[in-house]
Amino acid sequence: QRVNRKSTNRTVPANLSFIVANFRSILSKQDELENITCSSEPDVILGTETWLTPNITNDELILNRSYAIFRKDRTLARGGGVIIAVKRAVSCFQIECLSDLEVLWIRVKLDYRSVLIGVCYRPPHVNRTEFNISLYHVIGTVTKNFPSDHCFLAGDFNYLEINWSTLLPFPNYANSRQCTEFLSIISVFGLHQMINTATRNNAILDLFFSTNPECVTSISTMESISDHALIHIQTSQKVNRSANIPKQIFVFSRANNDGMTAAILNFERYYMSSHDERTASENWLLIKNMFIELLHTFVPKTAIPSDLASPWFTNSLKRILNKKKRLFLKAKRLDDFAAWSSYRFHSKLCKSEVKKAKLTFFSVTLPNILSTDPKKFWKIVNPKDTKNIPSFLNDQGEALSDDQTANSLNSFFSSVFTREIFPLPSYSLSQQEICMPPILFIPEGIHKAIQNLSSNSAPGNDGISAKLLKMTQHSASKILSALFQQSLNSADVPADWRFARVQPIFKSGNKSNPSNYRPISLTSVPCKLMEHVIYSNIISYLDQRNFFFSNQHGFRKRHSCTSQLFEFVTDLHFNNHSSLQTDVIFIDFAKAFDTVPHQRLLLKLSLLQINPVVIKWIASFLTNRQQSVSVNGSSSNSVPVSSGVPQGSVLGPLLFLIYINDLPSSITSTIRLFADDCVIYRKILDPTDHNVLQNDLDAISSWCSKWQMTVNPNKCKQMTVTTNSNKSYSQYTLLMQQLECVPLYKYLGVNISETLSWKQHIDNLVTNSFKSLGFLRRTLHLAPTSTKLLAYKTIILPKLEYASIIWHPHQNYLSSKLESVQSKAARFISNDFSPQTSVSALKTNLGLTPLSTRRNIYRICYFHDLYYSNSCFKNTYCHSAHYISPRTDNSCKVQQYQSHTNSFLFSPLILSITEWNNLPDEMVTNTNPVEFKTMCERLWHE
Repeated sequence: QRVNRKSTNRTVPANLSFIVANFRSILSKQDELENITCSSEPDVILGTETWLTPNITNDELILNRSYAIFRKDRTLARGGGVIIAVKRAVSCFQIECLSDLEVLWIRVKLDYRSVLIGVCYRPPHVNRTEFNISLYHVIGTVTKNFPSDHCFLAGDFNYLEINWSTLLPFPNYANSRQCTEFLSIISVFGLHQMINTATRNNAILDLFFSTNPECVTSISTMESISDHALIHIQTSQKVNRSANIPKQIFVFSRANNDGMTAAILNFERYYMSSHDERTASENWLLIKNMFIELLHTFVPKTAIPSDLASPWFTNSLKRILNKKKRLFLKAKRLDDFAAWSSYRFHSKLCKSEVKKAKLTFFSVTLPNILSTDPKKFWKIVNPKDTKNIPSFLNDQGEALSDDQTANSLNSFFSSVFTREIFPLPSYSLSQQEICMPPILFIPEGIHKAIQNLSSNSAPGNDGISAKLLKMTQHSASKILSALFQQSLNSADVPADWRFARVQPIFKSGNKSNPSNYRPISLTSVPCKLMEHVIYSNIISYLDQRNFFFSNQHGFRKRHSCTSQLFEFVTDLHFNNHSSLQTDVIFIDFAKAFDTVPHQRLLLKLSLLQINPVVIKWIASFLTNRQQSVSVNGSSSNSVPVSSGVPQGSVLGPLLFLIYINDLPSSITSTIRLFADDCVIYRKILDPTDHNVLQNDLDAISSWCSKWQMTVNPNKCKQMTVTTNSNKSYSQYTLLMQQLECVPLYKYLGVNISETLSWKQHIDNLVTNSFKSLGFLRRTLHLAPTSTKLLAYKTIILPKLEYASIIWHPHQNYLSSKLESVQSKAARFISNDFSPQTSVSALKTNLGLTPLSTRRNIYRICYFHDLYYSNSCFKNTYCHSAHYISPRTDNSCKVQQYQSHTNSFLFSPLILSITEWNNLPDEMVTNTNPVEFKTMCERLWHE
């Protein structure tokens, strides 16, 4: 993990400074730590005994706002842990250190050289001899890799028996030999211990070593935040900090609307009378420049500083902290008792004021922000560490600049593009009498599309935002509709519409590995308006001719992850019910959206009888595309986008569905698609079925070869789903590689097991939900009930209910386990942890319906939707009952399936049919889904 902060020509040289601390739980000391760092402004914080766990993210640490965080947490026991926090303006990277010790190393770039900085913690119970041996190897490995760097090492080593004045062990101690060994190691590497005052009671436990002791100019003891003293260390080493340049933003709420309206009306009259004299690209440049001029003329700008302080830091609190900072600098300069006493007195005052400000913020300010600026509210409640992207290293081990990092990421993203093979393969489709009518752009339609734009959507490279279009929507709709029609008729797609500004989003793993980033493309908002119209016309035409594969559930109206899972799991349950084995293969396509070859895509489009004018426009839309990657405000060079459906566009998903639609045509087994997520399965009646399924896998390989799509065999898995003790096993292969057979696979967010048991899924879900609840408890413990309730409903409840109709448990113990999350959430929200208080009463007061009831309502409402909207599924699985009693049955009764196992009896479909048949007639005959849900809620609550 490497951090290299915002590239700018402005840098501020400063003396490298440290704080060394033993926190004994950094989470409980956050306010005190922020109070101290605001005044002393250390470049590096070296901490031990953080007591952090992997469940606690950096987003929960206040330091994360202004510091890059490097951690090593304990995973198997409580306590311990080390941390290095480096100011975000300082360039650094973490050094990989394979050791069982609680130790971290980083390399920091100074003005003319780099230095090594490490932190280490030795718990008192750890064997000293083993620790000394491991420490020797760690220091030796790090310094060997960077032999010319000066070195700083700090931490709590718990060597209280060493007299640091004489560099000898105190007499009459049992561990004198190990102390001598430790001193010998320090001496071997030229390290000098700089702290000479007690850091805990009368002992020097927290140490600071340097291979260049002359550079340490001062060491001061600050107020304690644990039972260890806090040490501030100043050096003469110069470090370049990137200047904190305020960000300029447009304030649309203060825009001159009248002036903007008058200006665009004048432009509208001129444009509409002369646009035929220019090409679409020329007209676009004219329109773009007009919008940019409107923006800079009528919308004021304001400078906002980087959001490094906590949100409760008011201006008055900042003034108090600035005074504290001045007193600290004065105490450092004079270094006398009076100056330090004045600083410590004011520090206590600051601590009290911070607590007051924090309480006011969470109890008053934060609820108000929810109503005035919801986006800011959720940024505070559920922050994500997207401030900066770490830089990467070159072959010499030096950190790259932001520009170089952006180019490195862009090179990786573009490396997956497909180089198309010619000639194109043969391809044919049965022709139909239905032809797609021409597309007409009318101002009323564009006006409605502008109104539907999200005001928070990011603009593309042209800088025209949804907010600007909304402010000028009446004239903009007329101007743009004329431009869109001209662009379509001439197949002239402006270059701005074929350019993507890519934002890398970290997924997981090593932050310095480009493959662990997902590219998110920001494209032109005006172009998206045109794409919406083209999309709706194409999708309407293709639906009319029943083009799409029926088992494709991705990016289609009335289809979803839930519908895909429901039909898939229903098939598995029916096979199990018939005592049949089902062999399932999960297929993983590699970078599917980025690798679609353009000419092959156009070949498929050309045979769909889509309007030829639209085909020509799409061909231009795909040709000569460019992309650039942005990293911390720096942009890479532009590179050609030679393949793939345009990411970040409206048409991209539709084009991919068209491209992959014929994949199932040569498959005899059941195949289901959710965009590029593919699962293929077959019930095994005899050994020949294994061969048929293998032939289908070979057919998929042949299709991929023909159409230049790539599957990743290492990520493709096979599973045997059955309740039979005697399985018929077959080893399947894909691209000549054997597939791994797994007992559990996470498909579309749900853990599917070979026995169709949902215990593992529910266990994982409960664990993840408790992690999220712990985060809310640590973050919002001062917030009012309404804020905590909203956070629970928004962050945790959706997790507990995602696709719950699939995995709803019939076992009471699993239902209780799920409900325990809501019970603990109710106590947190109500701030009532007394065992004498009924948790059921708390949930009732908060309006929290039991999760099992919510799942029942969700499931029966989904079945209602299937019954009235999915005729294909209804005709297959939901037959009218053979006999309907006019006295006891409803008129929509469905034929019940006989069951001899609980797994089948409580499967999604069978349980839904049972509940549906028990509903009164006035409910099942109500075709309105909203009214039906209201009736269900009333019925279940009663």
